[in-house]
Amino acid sequence: MKSAAVLTKRSLERVAAGATMNFAGSDLFEVNRELDGVRVRAVYSREDSEDEILIALMAERERGFLPETLRANQDAAFHRILNFAQRAENYPINLPRGWRQYKHDNLMAFFALPEAIGRSDRWIAEVNADQRGDVAFWELTSSQDKESLEAYSPDAARFITAREAWHAWRSEALAALGQETATSLGIDVSLEPALQAQSITKARTYSQWLPDLTTPQREFVEAPTDSSIRLRGPAGSGKTLTLCLKAVREATKARSEGRSIRVLFVTHSWSLAGEVDQLLTVISEHGRLDEINVLPLVAVAQETLPAGMIPGDLELIGDDSLTGKMTQLAEIEDVISEFRSGDWITYRGRCGSNFRERLESDDQDVLRGLAWDCLIEFGCVLGADGIFPAVNAESRYLRVPRAPWMMRLDEIGDKRAVYGMYSMYYRSLQERKLLTSDQLLNDFLNYLEGFTWNHRRLQDGYDLVFVDEFHLFNTLERHSLRYLSRDVDSYPRIFMAMDPRQSPWDVYFEGENAESTSRLGPPDDDNEVKTVDIPTVHRSSPQILDLIKHVHLDWANLNLDEDWQYSISAVESLASPGPKPALFLSDSFADEETAIAKALSETYSQGHTGARIALAILDEDSMSRYRPLIERIGKSGTYRVIPITSRESTGVLQYNHRGIVIGPAEYLAGLQFDTVLVAGLPQISVNVPNQGVRRRGALSLLYLAISRASREVRLFSSEDYAGLPEVLARARDEGVLGVFRV
Repeated sequence: MKSAAVLTKRSLERVAAGATMNFAGSDLFEVNRELDGVRVRAVYSREDSEDEILIALMAERERGFLPETLRANQDAAFHRILNFAQRAENYPINLPRGWRQYKHDNLMAFFALPEAIGRSDRWIAEVNADQRGDVAFWELTSSQDKESLEAYSPDAARFITAREAWHAWRSEALAALGQETATSLGIDVSLEPALQAQSITKARTYSQWLPDLTTPQREFVEAPTDSSIRLRGPAGSGKTLTLCLKAVREATKARSEGRSIRVLFVTHSWSLAGEVDQLLTVISEHGRLDEINVLPLVAVAQETLPAGMIPGDLELIGDDSLTGKMTQLAEIEDVISEFRSGDWITYRGRCGSNFRERLESDDQDVLRGLAWDCLIEFGCVLGADGIFPAVNAESRYLRVPRAPWMMRLDEIGDKRAVYGMYSMYYRSLQERKLLTSDQLLNDFLNYLEGFTWNHRRLQDGYDLVFVDEFHLFNTLERHSLRYLSRDVDSYPRIFMAMDPRQSPWDVYFEGENAESTSRLGPPDDDNEVKTVDIPTVHRSSPQILDLIKHVHLDWANLNLDEDWQYSISAVESLASPGPKPALFLSDSFADEETAIAKALSETYSQGHTGARIALAILDEDSMSRYRPLIERIGKSGTYRVIPITSRESTGVLQYNHRGIVIGPAEYLAGLQFDTVLVAGLPQISVNVPNQGVRRRGALSLLYLAISRASREVRLFSSEDYAGLPEVLARARDEGVLGVFRV
């Protein structure tokens, strides 16, 4: 049977981010049924209107939205589809040179993936399909023959059927999205709100927590608020909880004394903002504290900037700093690909060998590191200095003094090449009327430094500013925080929690390895800020902490210990003892699946269905390998299953305090579970040279996954794939990990 998938730009963006559909709390709804001989998958977002421009994916596929050959690089594939749809809004369409386009009437053929990936798949797409402005992606081909495009005949009737289906089923979909709980597809995820927050805080209020705080936690909570304080500690040490306790203390104290107080709690993402808001509500003994405003920094900028300062025809990339940066990275990777295939030849001879090797590399990790460096350079150097493509802009950039935290650029030719890519990036965004979070925050910082905000601060500023995940904020974001305080005559009072090791994205953030040469920004220059370390953890059992320490010590050659002013070997666990972490090694992948299923059955029954269990897939590229097992688990009827497919979908856990959470490890940051099962281990070779990005990413995700568990960790591997990774073999030899053949 012929098939088609029909989405709007908004719904496709959320599908590309891995958002769940047809679940309680989801923002997407899918209708999947037959109409006039065509199997149509129509996807709707809550905000979709009747006159939306539609994106139709007509190519044959076995599952999902993409042909199988693109699934291994689906992030890049989805981004190119969205990029094409954005450009198609301004007809005639102009594509980057690196896409290698052919045109014939309304048909276009172009590379479906960046050239650096090394595949020759090409989309045949139709622009303004059926004269409505819609876009149809008809077929994936490897042909580079222009004549084949001229001879191509689209199945117009199938497209019209798919479009009519989307409109016919729209009312049904929006009605479902408007219900408190959407259709569940057999997966029960409907529980009372705030239970996730209650489980994190053990449903205890501020006064109930005080007797059990450690000395460093109490020191932070009860410290005077006349100066800023940094709060540092490893995963599970209770940094977010401690930050919330202090915010509640200060707001409640001001209320009891009859003082007006404005408190801002800043996060890097909407997901964390939601969790913090729930935590504050649970901890407070006086109901919701309206004195505390919890927002991502991007939302603070949108809320603070005067009306009209952000042009209405500009669309912001990403809802917060996290999603914004990831989308910008994909944009910059496209720019690098286009630059390599075009203008690079005019710059190459004047560039240094280091820069040439990075830009011409075929290693995706090296190119991703280069994209990250360019992201920092574009936002924190060029943008921060107000350098935009114009007359004399390049000469201004060449005069900018270099600092150690900046991207490594040895020759003046390197800088000219970076400026060339920046110009392409800037103009591409301008053509599509897109605004990045970094550009927004640049304008925000300029506004904060001006007379108007200085006048408004007394009324609209904040007495206290709390910042969680401070290590994720770049220099623009950090600098803007100091201007948000209400009092212009004293130092800002900012309370920051940080743990560089907790983030899975630190694969990009630190500049120790050869693939990335920049940091998020210059070091803090305020030596008057007090630091409080938390050398204890409440979440992890002593046995799990021993394994965490082992992984930490295996990072020594990556020079990560500079992030800590105390040794992690001195950290102690105050949690109850549990079983030693164990790795179950199978001869085949089929045996590994059996071992995972058995472990789920054991741990689920032991918890009497009330325990929180996670199945974390370490290497996201291997998710497809485990999908049949995950589908069998979900359809068994035995387990309460909560699938996590994106950072956005972690919000559904606000309504779940038990069951099995299944998804990539990187999406579990900030969550906690009784038991964590870890699968999809990649090869982690610590002593192999020139593997900095891959090694750092794998170890970071391993650390993240095991530090989510409070009582038990089980890891699974097979000789078909990773076998026994070197770092875990040494953990076995050190006696902190049991290894069993199954």
